[in-house]
Amino acid sequence: MGHLHGDEWKNVGIGGNHGRNHRHLRLLRRGILLLFVGSRPTRKKQIEESLLFDRHLMQTLLDHIPDIICFKDRDAHFVRVSRSLEQLTHTTPGSLVGKNYFDIVDQPYAEQKQADDLEVINFAKNIIGKEELSIISGHDERWISTTKLPWYDERGNTIGLFSISRDITAVTARTGTMQIIEEWGQRFDSKVNTPEERQGKVAYFIPIKQGKRVLAVLGTGGQIEDKERTLQQIDTMAPLWEQVAIALDHAQLY
Repeated sequence: MGHLHGDEWKNVGIGGNHGRNHRHLRLLRRGILLLFVGSRPTRKKQIEESLLFDRHLMQTLLDHIPDIICFKDRDAHFVRVSRSLEQLTHTTPGSLVGKNYFDIVDQPYAEQKQADDLEVINFAKNIIGKEELSIISGHDERWISTTKLPWYDERGNTIGLFSISRDITAVTARTGTMQIIEEWGQRFDSKVNTPEERQGKVAYFIPIKQGKRVLAVLGTGGQIEDKERTLQQIDTMAPLWEQVAIALDHAQLY
């Protein structure tokens, strides 16, 4: 290594010369030895940090979004769900993993949901904005708008599905404004009507309210070509909605 003379400094590199970890010894006179380490992030560490960040983003979304988000495996069992679904079903975090719709939804509605799941998984079908009537066990009937898409791995193989559902009834009740859903072609009445009969439809969700307080939500539908006339009829029936609101309010008092 040689000797130091006077105020001479000498840097001695150790640990290779590949640019990943740069270390050197700084030698001073009087035998003082200082070790300096300047480490650059390795590729592995960068990947780990990126994965942790992505996981944090996903968990933040699942914990706080009011809509219901689900990831399911090829057998249509829950893999991950949003906190909103756990709150709705009064379950603890992670307890829905491995379960399916039959564990949380009344059977007639669970059968239709399960059939939709398997169609998405087995035939790579996209279900976009399907409005359907649903009952989470122990709750009232709710109109739900659901989108389901195949879930692929990095090789393009279907490994399940992911879905997002929005409670249309809750939106109407929360905002106090009428919700209009066009081209709902895949309503829950698919067992009654053919696909051709269900095309070109419009659904209306009308808040029945007293002041700013929503007491109920009325759902109805019609043909898309009759939309303007239907809206006029709904508007002219405003006095009736007010009477219904009074009756509902009175009923709640007794």
